[in-house]
Amino acid sequence: STNNSLLKKSSSGGLFGTLATEVLRRNGVVYGAGFTNDFRVIQKAALSIKELLGLLGSKYVQSSTGQTYTEVKQYLQQGKAVLYCGTPCQIHGLKNYLGKPYDKLLTVDFVCHGTPSPKLWKKYIEYRESQVGSSVSSVNFREKEPSWSRYSVKICFKNAPSYLCDRAEDMYTSLFINSYILRPSCYNC
Repeated sequence: STNNSLLKKSSSGGLFGTLATEVLRRNGVVYGAGFTNDFRVIQKAALSIKELLGLLGSKYVQSSTGQTYTEVKQYLQQGKAVLYCGTPCQIHGLKNYLGKPYDKLLTVDFVCHGTPSPKLWKKYIEYRESQVGSSVSSVNFREKEPSWSRYSVKICFKNAPSYLCDRAEDMYTSLFINSYILRPSCYNC
């Protein structure tokens, strides 16, 4: 992305944010993975740039699609442009659900080597909170410290100092990167 603010909030080069900004500019709807208040990861809609900010950045956990396929179909039937970003299996599921191609649907999937379970992610968040005695306020799986290529995990807490750890040394991220906690269903669909 040539937008430095967008690029800084993105995990890689900002392509999703750039496409999403254009879809929103055209009064469309954007779907992507975002955190809930209790840091579960779900697919959710953004109708504004402010809402889009919560969808930027990688989330290394399986996201729930919930009712988003139904919502997407309704928006498409209303003639709205829709951008849906998800794992390859989520995109495949969406297209199967829709049953036919739509001119105003743009899908973005990414190279996915598998996802950890939401239950494991929840346990990890609970562990981090218990270590500092405070609840989580934000998570960044690809904090650009010390650099883009050697990123860290950053977890901010409401009433405690932030946790910043190199991706190879953080327990959860290291297990993810080394494929120890990926769901078997990712390889047997």
